[in-house]
Amino acid sequence: MVKTVLLARPHPFIVSDMGPFLSAAGFHTIQLRDLRDLRDLPNEIAGASGVVMSLALVTKLGASADDVYQALRKHAPNVPLVFAGLLDMSKAKFAMTRLVSGTEPTPRFISSGAGPDAGASLGGTSTILYLGKEDLTDSARREQAMRNIALHFR
Repeated sequence: MVKTVLLARPHPFIVSDMGPFLSAAGFHTIQLRDLRDLRDLPNEIAGASGVVMSLALVTKLGASADDVYQALRKHAPNVPLVFAGLLDMSKAKFAMTRLVSGTEPTPRFISSGAGPDAGASLGGTSTILYLGKEDLTDSARREQAMRNIALHFR
């Protein structure tokens, strides 16, 4: 059975690079297409194994990262989440930390290209994976990212 991943806040990187990556990992993707979809989020997320959310400043959806994150946690508090962006994780960490402020317990961030030790923390809301462009362009990191995402989106 193919698992579904919701692409929240679609950005060209998310659609053009993440779509094929997730497909190769065995996932079917669906996209939030406009702000009305945020109201329909409970229906959109039903049955999804996880969510990939762009941290880009501007996306096709037109909703801020804050709005989408809050809607996700309100309507799907237990769905595993991956933040994605063009920056490496050290540069994206400030934005991720700001986004999750007030979330209890505060989630832990792990690079999707992190080694096999990350596996024990994956698959739930206590950990958020971060997938950067380098996780897709470097072949070793890509293979590890694919394994980690498969574990996270069990």
